[in-house]
Amino acid sequence: MKQVWRHFSLAGLAVGLASSSVLPLAADRAGAALAAGSLCWVLSVLLWRGRAHGVALCLLGAALAGLAAGTLRLAAIDAGALRGTPGKSVAVEGHLASEPRWDPRGVSAQLATAQGRVLVRSPELDGLSAGEGVRVAGTLAEPDPFEAERLERQGIAMAMEAERLETTGAGRGGLAGRIDAIRERSEDALGRGMPDREAALARGFVLGQDDAIDSRTREDFKRSGLAHLLAVSGQNVILLCLLAWPLMALMGLTLRARLVVLLALVALYVPVTGAGPSIQRAGVMGAAGLVTALAGRPSSRWYALLLAAVATLALDPRACADIGWQLSFAAVVGIFLWTRRMAATLDGGRGPGSPRRALAEATAMSVAATVATAPLMAHHFGAVSAGSLAANLIALPAVAPAMWLGMLTAIAGQVPAIPVEPLNWLCSVCLAYIAQVARWLGEPSWALRDAELGGIPGLVAAYAALAAMVELGLRYAAIRAGLGIRGSPG
Repeated sequence: MKQVWRHFSLAGLAVGLASSSVLPLAADRAGAALAAGSLCWVLSVLLWRGRAHGVALCLLGAALAGLAAGTLRLAAIDAGALRGTPGKSVAVEGHLASEPRWDPRGVSAQLATAQGRVLVRSPELDGLSAGEGVRVAGTLAEPDPFEAERLERQGIAMAMEAERLETTGAGRGGLAGRIDAIRERSEDALGRGMPDREAALARGFVLGQDDAIDSRTREDFKRSGLAHLLAVSGQNVILLCLLAWPLMALMGLTLRARLVVLLALVALYVPVTGAGPSIQRAGVMGAAGLVTALAGRPSSRWYALLLAAVATLALDPRACADIGWQLSFAAVVGIFLWTRRMAATLDGGRGPGSPRRALAEATAMSVAATVATAPLMAHHFGAVSAGSLAANLIALPAVAPAMWLGMLTAIAGQVPAIPVEPLNWLCSVCLAYIAQVARWLGEPSWALRDAELGGIPGLVAAYAALAAMVELGLRYAAIRAGLGIRGSPG
């Protein structure tokens, strides 16, 4: 019962935090709501644990506390935005808080200043890196409609059209400055001894920097269903562990030992890749995905999943509206529900420790994540890749090695004396293969199919139909294989 109570508490907190972005409380009422929610939760635990009305009170109390905490967190995020009248001329100085990116209006980057965060547009940003100090003079403007919602989630209210921009030569200090230096050395190392296309792909795979990838390759990855590899996400962090997982299984490490090693590697991955908000979320979701895939008890997996949701939403309650967060969460849920049973079906009953079982687990994890994210892709983009599942399976043998070799290069690049060219050569071979798979399955006219789901009701119906088909398929395969697997998740 104690474990169930923890699950209800986390579920209520997650719902409250997510709701704060659409149903925010007045600032002067958030404190009262937090106190009321905490009181409800305490009463439910002390007086009515194990009773239906106690469960309801627990959920209500946790949700109220989450709503209040989310409101206060959003107020703190919004208070850090630079605000002003559109058309007003301003001059600010600060540090780039994101890598410059090309968009339909040109080159833009987020700038953190003493007056607040603002989006700066200027062609002179091209070639600069996150953390560099700049001095900008320009005109404030409302963000473009296509990016206003995304910028709001990042705590930015205004854009700035730069008329003059100059670097100050001063980087960020403290921990942020050290992380900037680590990321810059990683970027430099991932470009040594590689062809331009493969170097750009390596930075996309490992660091999530996809700006330098040429438009044809980017389109191939999108149409083939491999575009998720070019952005840092929870799914990618899980894929990062796919190579180490079967190797450690073959070495005879216990399940707990493998889990501890992989979680430590995820913790190392976050600072090496820049430790930005999206990378932090990816690390949390990736760690949750590993626990859900490897934990022995379903209750432990649900707890890890709910804890990851609360942690990411506590950092940014608007994260639930981010497509990357939704895809990561869907992938982790799919891994939780289907990976073990898919792997048991694929390995023919050989059991843990066999090479076929290790390959089956890696394949099942990729299939579960791909299938679980398909309805969301259709909902947000109005299309699905017809060859997505095939592309992910064909590319799988090279994806994990490419990411691990890129990660090793990023780590080795922190020491200038270590030559990274041999690692990069091997990585470039894997990346060239993956790019070719993307070309094979992304170039045909049938590769991308229109799939309008009709809003939220259509999305819910699509997930219900998908879950039913997968469950029926797994049960049928289990009966055929004589494994005696029933319907319980995990």
